[in-house]
Amino acid sequence: MRCNFIFFVWLFFTCIFSQQVRAQLGENITINEKKAEQALRNAYSLRLTDTIRFKRALEKVSYSFKNSDFASKALGILATSSNNKVEKINYYEQIKKVYLPQKFRSASDSMIEYVEFLLHEDRKRALNVIKDLTTNKVKYEKWDDLLLQVSKISSAEDLIASGKGGEALEILNNVKFPRFIEEPKPLIGLLKADAIFLISGSQATYDSLLYFYKTKPSVSIFNSLLKYGNAINKGPQAVRDDLVKILKKDAELATNFRLRNYFDNNYLSLSDLRGKAVLLTYWFPTCSPCRNEFTYFERVIKIFGDKKIAYVSINIEEEQANQVLQSIKNYEYSFIPLQETRYRNKGNLDNMGSAPVNFLINKNGILIFSGFRIDQSNEADLELMINLLVNESN
Repeated sequence: MRCNFIFFVWLFFTCIFSQQVRAQLGENITINEKKAEQALRNAYSLRLTDTIRFKRALEKVSYSFKNSDFASKALGILATSSNNKVEKINYYEQIKKVYLPQKFRSASDSMIEYVEFLLHEDRKRALNVIKDLTTNKVKYEKWDDLLLQVSKISSAEDLIASGKGGEALEILNNVKFPRFIEEPKPLIGLLKADAIFLISGSQATYDSLLYFYKTKPSVSIFNSLLKYGNAINKGPQAVRDDLVKILKKDAELATNFRLRNYFDNNYLSLSDLRGKAVLLTYWFPTCSPCRNEFTYFERVIKIFGDKKIAYVSINIEEEQANQVLQSIKNYEYSFIPLQETRYRNKGNLDNMGSAPVNFLINKNGILIFSGFRIDQSNEADLELMINLLVNESN
């Protein structure tokens, strides 16, 4: 989910920032709040090293500092970190029942995560939660606008179930999610595919899914492609070949770079890596969202090995250059660390000064995927994306 990375880095710094501001205003900070902040930071520090202690520490914060913003934040992290659907919902419901009425901003942010999760897993429940948020006039977000869009999706699903593909497609084409929440694009694409099937049959549906995968690569879209491909007598390999062809259509050669390797001070060019797919990420050592994402990158990269894919990182913070090798050692990163050069022409590999920003380049140096982010919810999508590139025929 999009907010996972933002939430973690926001959590890490907001407590300190709020204390500094309040101190300038002359407000007193209670010992209890200081303890709560430290407990939350200590719990957070365990996230990448000890998941069991991480969970226990957060749970302790949630009941030791009840009715505080720290408890709300702890429950939010527990929810976003959990892989158990029932457990995740229970954490979010606690926030909704106890902390949302207290008007904590962290609780409102957690409701965004909750709704994004439910839109994929349980749309009926999502609709009910949004209705509650709208009825209770929860501040900060335009929940009434979101309620309208999700109601459209629900109506489209009912129309598809009734065989009215044309009416459903018209509604889906007019769904526009408010900016504060991530649009469930695989869901919209799959529903559009079902509607197109009712209107035009399997071939048209298959063709639409090929182009939709290009804009929103996901395992769910690929599985639907296999389904409709089978209906028009296309096996899995034929589907893969068609998909790679679409991905390469209008794709451009990735802009070459020549940057210094932190390991040996020698220069490495992107063109040196021809023959392998390339996962390129922009980062810096103290970037918390980067570290979170690297957990999933490392797992996927190990599946393919360095003979099939090159994993390359570019550090964008020059003042943190002396931390790069130590970070690699501490976290056992496997990427090739490169040093950024100011004012170079980045072309179509431009990170716009931000991190993390990611790109996937095929064996022939063609830029295929860009602008994607990976977390526990879409790790399998990255595996599929790389699989398509390392196994494509030349």
